[in-house]
Amino acid sequence: MQIEIPFCPQLIKFRGVENSRSPILFDLDQTIIPWDTQLVFRCYVLKKEPVRRFLTLIFLCFLPLNKVLGAGGMKRVFHSYLWKMPHSKLQEHVEGFINEWLPKLPYPEILKEIAYYKKQGNPLILSSA
Repeated sequence: MQIEIPFCPQLIKFRGVENSRSPILFDLDQTIIPWDTQLVFRCYVLKKEPVRRFLTLIFLCFLPLNKVLGAGGMKRVFHSYLWKMPHSKLQEHVEGFINEWLPKLPYPEILKEIAYYKKQGNPLILSSA
């Protein structure tokens, strides 16, 4: 199997696949939008609920333990701003973020690329780690 992945967008071509419509892979963070989605969502939540900014202090306290906790542990600590938030409130923030902020974030030229490949009939794959 041959995989060809140029810089942006990442084109994936599989040897032996007769379909000329290759799947197109787009990464959300730093490709479609210029920032990390988790950071932007956090900013959105903190604007809606400023008192949650104090929970950021928890993250700052754990920064010296970065090497011990690793990326996964630090990600859990990073999400401490969501502590004790009811699921319904989180869902409300997610929907607000998707409707209010997310449409304003993408690079316009990348949206044109996505529209081009979509018009060509290529399967589009959106990736986010």
